[in-house]
Amino acid sequence: PGIVVFAVGVWDALEVKLCNNKKLMKIFNETEKNQQSNSNNTYNIEDYLLEPTLEAALEFAKWNPQIQVFWRTPMYKEGTPESLYNVRLSNMRNIALNWFQQKKEQHQDTINFDVMDVGGAIYSRSFGSERIEGDSPQHYGIQARMVTIQMLANKVHDRSSSVVDMAL
Repeated sequence: PGIVVFAVGVWDALEVKLCNNKKLMKIFNETEKNQQSNSNNTYNIEDYLLEPTLEAALEFAKWNPQIQVFWRTPMYKEGTPESLYNVRLSNMRNIALNWFQQKKEQHQDTINFDVMDVGGAIYSRSFGSERIEGDSPQHYGIQARMVTIQMLANKVHDRSSSVVDMAL
């Protein structure tokens, strides 16, 4: 048994690099055909990569039922909630939460794949004088890291308890 945590974060909202990955380029090109590019030809990760990445993570979980798989929602960059990057991060968070909700409603979810809404948990401590400061504008301090660890521990404990309940 093991644990895998998938996450997107501030750096994914700041700049998307496709790294000459043929599968990502295919997704990008198909999306580009279906959307009009904006004036400076930039694209948001949430527009073309987030849902396929969630689907791939779900497939990973299905193929590895002994592993507990989690999707961590993104946290925020120093600044205001209205900044371009924080709007992108909020969009990514909402897309992921909606995706998980839809999977549950359609009974297409799997017992070993769940979301950890860390971005939502620390939202109120993400901006201005309330921000949990870290070593850079993209990073949080130790308290936010502890929230992530505690949330993961709670999810793992809840999963372990539900597996034991199902076995009884």
